[in-house]
Amino acid sequence: MFRRTELQSRTLARDVTSATPALHALARWLVTSEMTPDDGPLVGAAAAGRVFDKLSQRLDQLITPVGSEALLRRAAHLSRGEFPFLDGVQAAPSSDTLFVAMRKTAALVAPGQADAAFVLVLATLVGLLESFIGKDLTFRLLRDVWPELPMSHLPT
Repeated sequence: MFRRTELQSRTLARDVTSATPALHALARWLVTSEMTPDDGPLVGAAAAGRVFDKLSQRLDQLITPVGSEALLRRAAHLSRGEFPFLDGVQAAPSSDTLFVAMRKTAALVAPGQADAAFVLVLATLVGLLESFIGKDLTFRLLRDVWPELPMSHLPT
């Protein structure tokens, strides 16, 4: 019987859940599409909040609010290697949603770093969805929420 080594398991897990450049571009498009002139200095955080809210509402219908929050937690956990400030977000007990906790913690770091972290978490979240339900269903779900999503961001 074949037995995976720990290194092979880590490599496979990273491949399944890593945010590819295409997913980063998609996440940046989603955040940019939600930006408004009224967002003020934290425009990226405000826009990312709207993206997470809209996506969570749709996921809540499909996999329950608990499942939706669990996926977001996993995406944040996988992103903490690049953005260590995300590590403290999950450790703190709170009645806030994870994104609310992420925004509070992100207020303590440079806005550019917070924006990049939100994009990475979103890209990782979409990557997780792809690994669970496939590219076609993931992008159909995204098109349900953002009908104006350009075809260039859809899977080939």
